[in-house]
Amino acid sequence: MKSALLFVLIFLAGVAVIFAIAPAAARWYERYAAAAAERAEHDRVQSIALAEQRAKDDEIKRIREARFQTGLSIAIMLRESMKNPASFRLERTIRTEGGVFCYWFRATNSFNAIVPGQALSYSGRLHVTGEDDFDGWWQGFCNTGSTSENFDIIPYAMNNFIKR
Repeated sequence: MKSALLFVLIFLAGVAVIFAIAPAAARWYERYAAAAAERAEHDRVQSIALAEQRAKDDEIKRIREARFQTGLSIAIMLRESMKNPASFRLERTIRTEGGVFCYWFRATNSFNAIVPGQALSYSGRLHVTGEDDFDGWWQGFCNTGSTSENFDIIPYAMNNFIKR
């Protein structure tokens, strides 16, 4: 009889513990489910933001590549316009906010002396040191102190990969 009573008492204590724990377990599961939903929403927002950032980065790369190709083609035209294109060495290239490409170079003159030169490309025209009003163009576009985009990769490509 004692063992049956002890068994019933232990059984009732176990049931009481289960009823005491069950609401806490339900609250824990609700918190866990809410946290999981929050994490899923955060991950969704992060993936959207990442996709948008990648799209922006791809657009910047596309624009920068187009500008590089434009500057490189102008530099090739500049080299071909020299009296001795094989002596042409491009030193520096920038692109101003207004879209003007400014070039610093060295090439040989008629006396075979290596001389520095400058050129700029504006509105589809190439202006080179020695032309009428070149100094005004240079001061107006390339020497203004405004911010510019450095394209030193163009001289590197010209001097190391694109040979005449």
